[in-house]
Formats: sequence, C-alpha cells, structure tokens
Amino acid sequence: MLNQAAADRLVDDTIAPGYVRPAYDGHSFGNIPATVASLLGVDIDGRPLSSELVPFERVETVVVVVVDGFGFEQWTRHHAEHEFFARFTERAPVCPITSVFPAETAAAMTTYTTGRMPIEHGLIGWNIPRENTVIESLPFETKDGTDAGEALGIERGALQDGTPIAEQFQEAGVETRHVVPESIVDDGASSLIRLPYEDLDGFSRQLQTAIETTDSGFVHAYLPHVDAVAHDVGTSATAYRSVLSDVSTALARAVDGVGERVGERTLVAVTADHGHVDTTPSENVDLLQFDRVANVIERDTHGTPLLGGGGRNVHFYADGTPPEQIRDVLTAELDTREALVLERETAIDEGLFGPGEPSDVFARQCGDVIVIPREKIVWHGEEPDPLRYTGMHGGLNPREQLVPFAATGLAALRD
Repeated sequence: MLNQAAADRLVDDTIAPGYVRPAYDGHSFGNIPATVASLLGVDIDGRPLSSELVPFERVETVVVVVVDGFGFEQWTRHHAEHEFFARFTERAPVCPITSVFPAETAAAMTTYTTGRMPIEHGLIGWNIPRENTVIESLPFETKDGTDAGEALGIERGALQDGTPIAEQFQEAGVETRHVVPESIVDDGASSLIRLPYEDLDGFSRQLQTAIETTDSGFVHAYLPHVDAVAHDVGTSATAYRSVLSDVSTALARAVDGVGERVGERTLVAVTADHGHVDTTPSENVDLLQFDRVANVIERDTHGTPLLGGGGRNVHFYADGTPPEQIRDVLTAELDTREALVLERETAIDEGLFGPGEPSDVFARQCGDVIVIPREKIVWHGEEPDPLRYTGMHGGLNPREQLVPFAATGLAALRD
C-alpha cells in the first residue's frame, strides 16, 4: 500500500520551490538507527521514526535491507513489475521518508551506521578536501588512486565523527550482522559479524543465514546494484529494470527460504539511502566553462579543483576569496532557476544537515558555499565522468530525497 498522501506532504515542505527539506523530525532515513534500537530495547541517542511508520513496539530481530538508490518515486513506478516489491506493496504499508542532506551514500550510510546526523559526523559526500587534497571518501583514495592514509598520513576514521551503533548494541547484548558486498566488508567495526557476498545468489544465501542465526539482534543487508546501473543508464532503461528484477528475485529467495518459526519473530524493513534524478548528460554543467567561477575555485598542490560533495551538492571553499563573493559569482553565472546557491550558515539554519551542533569534522569538511542543482549535474570538466552520468543524486529534488520505508513481519512476506 503506497502512501502517496504522505509523499505529497513531504514534498510540500521546501526551502525553495522544488527543493525538499529533509524531515529529520521522525520521517527521515536518519531516524532509522534509533528506530532499530527502540525495537530491540537498546537506548541510543537520536529520534526514531514516527510511530505510524513502524506498527511494532518490540521484536526479537530487526532486518533492514538498504537498496542503494531505489527512491520512493522509483518504487512507485516499478514495483508492480517485480515480485518482491509487488508483494511488499500489496501486504504492507510503503511509506515515504526523506533522505538526509546530502542525499549521498557516504553521508546517509554514515548516519545509518553511527546514528549521527551529517552536521555531527561531518562526512558530506564522495569528495572531501583534506590536507589540500581531494579524497574520495568511500574508497578512501586520492584522485590518482593512492590510498589516502598513505598519501596524507590520516586514518579513515578522521573523515567522520562517530562510532558504530553496533558497539552500543554489543554492550547491550544485541547481535549485529552485516550482509554486504565482499568489496566493502572491512569497515573498521569489530563489534559485528560480517557475512560478505560476491553475487546476488550469494546475497540470498547470506541474508537467509543471517536471519536464521540471529536469536535476538539486528541484521543489516546492503545492495548497491540498483544505484550502480541508475548512474549509467537512468531509472527507465531496460538495463535498470533488469537489475531491479534480479534484486527482487534475490530478496524473495532469501525471505521465502527462512523457516516459519524464525519468521514469526522477525521484522523486515526495506528502505534506500537516496533516490535518483535522471539527467541528460549533454545538458549537465561544467563549472569551468564560466571564467569567473573557475577563478573562485581553489586548487590543490597538483592543480586539481578543490571541490567537495558531488555533482548534485557542490561545496566551494573560501580560502583567498570571501564566501559572499563566491556566492555572488555563482548566483550571477548559474541559472538560479536551475540551482540553489547557499552559504554554509544559511544551509545550517535551514536544517539541511540535521539537528545538533556542528562537529569539528563538519566544520573542516563542509564547504563555505554550496550549489544544489534542481535537475542537472554540476561539476568540473577536468573530472568529466560525473558529467556523463544519466542518473545522479545528492541534492533536494523529490526524486532523490524521498525514499521508501516499508516494514512488516517476515511471515507476512513469504509466498
């Protein structure tokens, strides 16, 4: 059952026409960690999702499946074609919530794993300028592919402020299992059990194993496949629907394989860290085509533009140029109907990065001026690949901000 009325309410709350305000008051991806904790009887900081989204008070096991990049609009448009999503929509409420800002995996999943909002953890996107060098945060590499630790002498944890909620769960006697691709298994947390997989068949087996071997605890399952294909071809192409079908089949296989006794005491939720905006690559905007904009972009010692975030939330840093001058140049050169230009303090005052006090890491990594495009990708042509993407995310467009949150007992999902 799709709750379109709730989606309309979320879309109506904007900081400017067409730019959705993240609903950190109990209707956002950032409220999921406290929700899981509450369902398992663990006390952690943070506000849970509103009670109407989670029709349960306590359960023995909580399973949260994050389908990276599968937003509420995409679920609404595609669910009927795919068994697992159609089954979920028929048997349980599928409610919209918002992502965080930026609506990027790096920011959203750090909130998910630490329970801290972006303003607190400070990981503001894929690109993080540190030590006069741009780091790609998730692979933890500089732009030339060098390990950032080796290049800069910093630990991966220096890019964020916060510890995994798995540690708090462990202290409370609650098990945590992560079903994740083999490539991202080593995330530094020692307080959880990892079940890595190589392909979707392996995902199904590992998810079923995780559920059946968790007596009381939290199972997190992560699927990057939909996001990856959306970047390449957008959310309407045949290849996108094919990947979505494969993911749906894998989820159905895992759920259907779980024993009946386990299913009676297990809650399953499916959500996403963000959605996607489909763009026309030939219309995406190279910032370096504007001489005045190029002149206010700081560069590192190798001459690489020091821009943070990503193509739908571009962070400019004021070193030799005052922030208000950068803002004025961007406002003059960019089509203000197509992009929102905010100084950092305005973005904080608008609540974009969430409630709480800015951490030192946030203060160091957040840009002084932020460009948030309405529909397009905005980046620099010296790194052209992001400008060639069809699907992209990171901003405040409803198609990237609204994500599904669907929750029900596992027994109700079995075929």
